[in-house]
Amino acid sequence: MRITDVSTRIISVPLERPIRTPIHYIVNVDNVLVELHTDEGVTGIAYLWCFGVQRAQALVALVKDMVSLVGGMDALARTAVYARMEREANFLGKVGAVTIAMSAIDTALWDIAGKALNRPVWQLLGGESRSIPVYAGGLFLSDSIDVIVAEAKAYKASGFRAIKMRCGAKDWHDDIARVEAVRDAVGPDYTLMVDVVQGWTVDRAIKVGRELERFDLFYIEDPVVFDDLDGMAHIASVLDTPIAAGENDYGLRGFRRLLEGNVVDIPMIDLQRVGGISAWMQVAAMASAWGKPVVPHVFPEISIHLLAATPSALFLEYVPWWEVLFVETPKLVDGGMRPLDSPGLGLAFNSDAIERFRIA
Repeated sequence: MRITDVSTRIISVPLERPIRTPIHYIVNVDNVLVELHTDEGVTGIAYLWCFGVQRAQALVALVKDMVSLVGGMDALARTAVYARMEREANFLGKVGAVTIAMSAIDTALWDIAGKALNRPVWQLLGGESRSIPVYAGGLFLSDSIDVIVAEAKAYKASGFRAIKMRCGAKDWHDDIARVEAVRDAVGPDYTLMVDVVQGWTVDRAIKVGRELERFDLFYIEDPVVFDDLDGMAHIASVLDTPIAAGENDYGLRGFRRLLEGNVVDIPMIDLQRVGGISAWMQVAAMASAWGKPVVPHVFPEISIHLLAATPSALFLEYVPWWEVLFVETPKLVDGGMRPLDSPGLGLAFNSDAIERFRIA
């Protein structure tokens, strides 16, 4: 079964209300839908996301370029395909948008393999159909304390047993007040994480992190700019609260630096920046060798397959931005989600949503 060509579409999904973080102001989530075709009629799908239509167009160009380089190769020879893509990526560099494009092809190839063998991807990875603990991501800085408290209570009432809120306000006292309000709302035994979205300095991270320790946070995510490895390692060594980071790092080499430098307590692996399903699983195995658990960064519809095959994975991150793109997605039951049993990723693009939100 040979790779023949690829189809792409750009879909811009508007958010219900704009979202602000320390580094983003988000109105739409722009997505590249990828369909990788074979000469036997089996098609694998994947999706990429970014903020900005021009960036999405750049990703489309890179995906098509990569497919032109691996066209004619065996669609089941994922390792060989990846090696060729990585070799051809050398000119532009093995991080950034090139790796993101490679991730779509690798993910689509896993979908093809599952469909060809009539098995779900989680089963091909050696996983089991189990309920994966899920946390709801939200509670952004763009909303008032009253709004995020109501949001936290709603998530808890709907069955989520963990939530993640955002920090990184201009005034660090606001961060303390927001966390205190949410902790009071959900109770002392509820799992609560904080994502700073790279919004603190090292000194502020230590100061505020110590103040937040009384709220028993499960982890603090991305306290400083992602490439300040020395600063992050210092924060992790000083605070009792575990530090999670890695969503902005690319490939195995990026995570090797985090692990060798003891930079983080919990590596967070982003499917598209790490390079796809194959690289995600390799990083999880590498983290296990350092005795560290892992968490995924978004892509819940796909990440759930990987967590089903990764005993050291802690939580699935649920963000609803992409549900509209698919006919069916995993559902929350008793605080967890099970991967779909259908062949491949078990996903199919929602043609009605595509027509509504398609821009290219």
